[in-house]
Amino acid sequence: MVRRNAVISRMLLAYCCVRIAEWALWSGLLVYTYDAHGKTITGLVTLALLLPGILFAPLIGAVLDGRRPNRVLPLACGVVAMSAVLATLAIGVGAPLLAIVVPSSTALMAVTALGPSLAVLVPDHARSPTELVAGNVMIGRGDSFGALSGPLLASALLGLSGSVLLFTASSFIAISAFVLTVPLLALDPRNRPVSDAAALAMVSVRSRPSSLRTGLRALMTRPGAIPLLAIVCGGHLLLGTLDLTLVVLAREAFAMDSSGPGLLAAAFGFGGLSATFGATLLVARKRLAPVALATLGVVAVVLFVLGSSPRLNVALAVLPIAGLSVALTEISGRMLLQRVAPQNALASIFATVESLRLLACLLGSVIAQVVIALAGVRACLFATAAIFATMLVLTTTGLLTVDADGDAPVVTMRLLRRIDMFALLPGPALEGVARACQPRRVAAGVPVVREGDRADSYFAIAAGDVDVSIAGRHVRTMGRGEGFGEIALLRDVPRTATVTARTPLDVLELDRAAFLEILNEYPASQHVAVAVAQTWLEADNADDVPV
Repeated sequence: MVRRNAVISRMLLAYCCVRIAEWALWSGLLVYTYDAHGKTITGLVTLALLLPGILFAPLIGAVLDGRRPNRVLPLACGVVAMSAVLATLAIGVGAPLLAIVVPSSTALMAVTALGPSLAVLVPDHARSPTELVAGNVMIGRGDSFGALSGPLLASALLGLSGSVLLFTASSFIAISAFVLTVPLLALDPRNRPVSDAAALAMVSVRSRPSSLRTGLRALMTRPGAIPLLAIVCGGHLLLGTLDLTLVVLAREAFAMDSSGPGLLAAAFGFGGLSATFGATLLVARKRLAPVALATLGVVAVVLFVLGSSPRLNVALAVLPIAGLSVALTEISGRMLLQRVAPQNALASIFATVESLRLLACLLGSVIAQVVIALAGVRACLFATAAIFATMLVLTTTGLLTVDADGDAPVVTMRLLRRIDMFALLPGPALEGVARACQPRRVAAGVPVVREGDRADSYFAIAAGDVDVSIAGRHVRTMGRGEGFGEIALLRDVPRTATVTARTPLDVLELDRAAFLEILNEYPASQHVAVAVAQTWLEADNADDVPV
């Protein structure tokens, strides 16, 4: 389904490339540091890699909630590529460890912008709920493929010729991701003229500094919000503990060479990738909480088994199960959060969640360092298992509550927010409009409205194109993210033009009563509707009359 959407496919491919480069750099740097400086310095390097991202992630939300979210993904990929090149040069000339860690940390900091970017861009460009579900699955698949391929690449290249080749390969992969995202810079979510009055009103709304606070406040009023955030961040707690744990297991418990940690990490990633191929059926379910809760329990059991029997064959058998479980937890948690989060602060919330996930990863790393230093690697595995078992007990009730309430029409809301008059609406009002819309499919060549007919609905284009004609004369073509029908409704006159499906068409139909009610309740939106219509008149020299 996603393959048919060129924009989403390009974004997801770039995301997958960055994830591969990220995991390869991370695995390679930890092994390089452990071999050169031991466990303590390796733990400190882990903290240094995580802290910048924790501080940076919340800042990205305001940009993504603004007028040009399409620019963030290329910029982030560009920073990752440039930083990877600098780290490669540093390790190639034998520079001090700090000169390698700083650009590596910068690259990982930029990676934190990718998740929030896709949280905004995928719903923006999804043409149906099915594409949104598929997009979320592919994001999880990109995470899991990166968690498999990156460590495998690190294991192979470290065993072949060392760190320089590994960092070079990671740089080329990151550069490829940047090249893939460059065309996104040309995308304009509003590729039509907008009146000065409309633009001014929209800027004033989108520049509110309280959007993040408002969005988080609205999210936290939802019953079960804290358990949901715990579920979304839980997988990264495990990743944080595994960073050092797998290195110590491979080098000390299993007596493996420098390729060993990458092999164990790849086993974990293989499980995650396997999960995503069957995840479509799971995340399309109306209820997602049972999936998330079951996977938490599986993680606890797997860690307990590995701690009880820390042998290589056991690790290779249970780590894929842990990876599978974490992947399902993150996919279901992401879908739940997307359903319940206020849509007018979606990017800010996902950016904050990205920071919380990095904090969870940092916490897991600290736990691993302290417990391994005091009691050994087996105790670390038991402690992590106990954390997940406790999380399962404490989050069950709240997560079931969120699951029962999380039915926001995300795709419809994101589409409506691209239409100027609806972009001004607060989240609850926009959700009300989305719920009032009725989907309608029109075959190519069939008129949606006819000139002179009574006006009883407003239409938003979800997919496809329409031709607008007046007295048989074609005046313009409209596409996704645009709407028609407002003028006849506002003026209470017959349709002033005929609108015909140019291609197979999906529209959202909002009846007259609901349309007028929302504009009467929010005069700013009504003003924008009239202002945009006037802009069309002026742009087409009064020949192209809106309908």
